[in-house]
Order: sequence, then structure tokens, then C-alpha cells
Amino acid sequence: MLKRLFVIFTICSELLLADSLPNSLYDISVKTPEGSTMPLSALRGRVVLIVNTASSDRYATQMQTLEEVYQRFYEQGFVVLAFPSDDFMNEATEEGAKLRALYAEKFRVSFPVLAKVNVKGPNISPLYAFLTSSTTNPTFGWEVDWNFTKFLLSRSGAVINRFSTTTEPNDPKMIAAIEKALAEKS
Repeated sequence: MLKRLFVIFTICSELLLADSLPNSLYDISVKTPEGSTMPLSALRGRVVLIVNTASSDRYATQMQTLEEVYQRFYEQGFVVLAFPSDDFMNEATEEGAKLRALYAEKFRVSFPVLAKVNVKGPNISPLYAFLTSSTTNPTFGWEVDWNFTKFLLSRSGAVINRFSTTTEPNDPKMIAAIEKALAEKS
């Protein structure tokens, strides 16, 4: 009986969420640490890697490798977007100007670091609701289970791959997926 109720609840939740989901990545706007709005439509035609980050996470060592991959492919139309998240063990406590300063000074990254977001739960950001929904993303749509989960999006804004926390940004499979996405025209 409980199993049936859980299944019904899950289906109903997915249907309600689907009604409120954006139709496209490009219908979503995100915030900068200072509170400005950045429409993701500005990235149309680029290959985008979206990563939920946390400055105190043991995987924060990936920040430097993310920067190296960003620098390697930027001129070809590649961008990394970092979204700090405090959803896992309170490992991303900084906000606003302090957040931007931390990422610039500690990690020395030049790719965009956006405002802190929720990547799961009842307060999930519209971006992560879109990325993790099985309705909008049937192949890779499931809840983020830790920091440094990576979503690779095509030039047309479709999620084309998802990489786990433990996958290093310079992993040959990830590099091959980025190169393949960059070779395709939108």
C-alpha cells in the first residue's frame, strides 16, 4: 500500500513540476552573485558545461581543472557555468561579493560563477528543475546527489551528457564529449 502511494505521489509531483518547467534552457534566467539577472539565452550557440560547486567540498580541487578545460575550449564556443550550492553538508556558505572574491582568489577561475542555488528539494532553482526533470531531460534527468555534478549542453541548449562528481573535468570521455559537441553546428 505504501509503495503504491509513493508511486502515485511521485507521478503527481512530476506532472505538477512539468507544468511549471520552462520549455527550453533559453527560457531561464539566473542571478549573478551581485543580484543581476543573466538570461541563458545569451549563451545560444555555445556549448555549456553547468556544474554545481561548493568551495569547501573535497572535490573543489576540480575547480582548477575546470578552468583549464574552459581555457582550452573557450575560443571554440565553450563556456563553464559554476553554480555554488549549499545543499550538501553546508559546504558553500559564501554569498554575494564574498562568493565572487573567493572563487577569484582561492580558485583563480575566469569562467562565470553565478549566485548560489538549490539543486534539489522543494526550493530547487528553475535551472536545476529543468536539468534534472525526466520530462525535459529524459536521458539524464534525475536528482543531483552531490556537488560537482556536470551537465553538458549542446549549442542548441539540449542536455547531451551528464558526468558524476567523481569524473574529473579533463577525463578523456568528458573531453571527447566536449569536442564532439563543439564540432556540431547548432
